[in-house]
Amino acid sequence: MPPGVTQVDCNEARRLLAFKKTAMKIGTMWSITEVSGFNPDLHGWEVLEMFPIPQKEGVKSEDPIYPLPEIDLHEPQYETPGKPRGN
Repeated sequence: MPPGVTQVDCNEARRLLAFKKTAMKIGTMWSITEVSGFNPDLHGWEVLEMFPIPQKEGVKSEDPIYPLPEIDLHEPQYETPGKPRGN
């Protein structure tokens, strides 16, 4: 039985797919080449397919998946030791 999703890194996910231990993974076009590299007998370019990840109605593809926080680009976004933030 494969480990849980949070216990698998990208290479392990490719390996699991290559040896038919999992049915799908989130990836990119070059994932097919990488998966095929683990198991050339799979013939990845012939059997693997891709599809877009569904998104909520009204969301444009250029909208960020995770909204970025509002930040002041002129203010340092880190703490300087011994100096209060914003000074």
